[in-house]
Amino acid sequence: MFYQTWVWKEQTEPFTPKGPNLSRLKRHKLKLDGSIIEIRCPRHNDPDTSPKVLKGNLALNAESILPKDSYGDNWKYLHPVTQEWQFYGPLGTGMAAGVTLQLHLLTYTKHKKGVSYFNPRAFEFAITQFLTESFGNWEKRLGNDTQCYFAPLNWQVLEGFDVPAARFDMDISNETINTHFLMFPVSPDFLAMAKIEISRVPNTQWKRYPKLDDFVRPDEIFALRDLVLDNITLTLSPEAQAQQKAALEGLDDTELVKSFPPIQWLPLDDEGKKKLLLT
Repeated sequence: MFYQTWVWKEQTEPFTPKGPNLSRLKRHKLKLDGSIIEIRCPRHNDPDTSPKVLKGNLALNAESILPKDSYGDNWKYLHPVTQEWQFYGPLGTGMAAGVTLQLHLLTYTKHKKGVSYFNPRAFEFAITQFLTESFGNWEKRLGNDTQCYFAPLNWQVLEGFDVPAARFDMDISNETINTHFLMFPVSPDFLAMAKIEISRVPNTQWKRYPKLDDFVRPDEIFALRDLVLDNITLTLSPEAQAQQKAALEGLDDTELVKSFPPIQWLPLDDEGKKKLLLT
């Protein structure tokens, strides 16, 4: 018996990759000392990896979380949720993009007692601190002449949350990768960070187009991103509600800033200056 050799088709025309069914969402609940983070998203469809959602009630205790160095020397995190999805091009062209959702619970080892992330000013400062230690310090150690990481971009305050919450993007000067964040406090000294990373497979054909978006159209990929981030909610426990009330007591301004330009860590080239001006 003879089998015909499978040959991958080369895609030469622009296309929109197809991914999971966005009309059917699965509900995941993460319990944190009585508070609940709920995530509604399509079913994990990456055959090469397994989904991850920790069960049970997680104690928000810094001593129980092992230190990690992915986000700088002073940040410890727990990684309770991972979901991944794949998007495919036309028949015979294979995978065109992958989308990964990771939910992290972050705490700062040098967090000052009496400072609560439920306070909007403390929350904003924590984001600056996190981005600087995770990416700004990394760039300095790398020894680049000009900055290649830009965050936060497209800062968006979320009005539907009962705690300070914001979405923003990060540009890493790589057209095939898009990184998006949703951050909010879950206790006085813990932050939740939902991170979505979109990776599109490089192809020699798309280089004839001015932008990758012109060849691998991201419409459905970005629709999945927005669907997931729009369907993450937080319900505070009575204890956390009392902690939030105490943190806001006496504050005249409890709103987050409407504009949060990207942080400048290194000298900027012309493209970097444009990013700062356009935000």
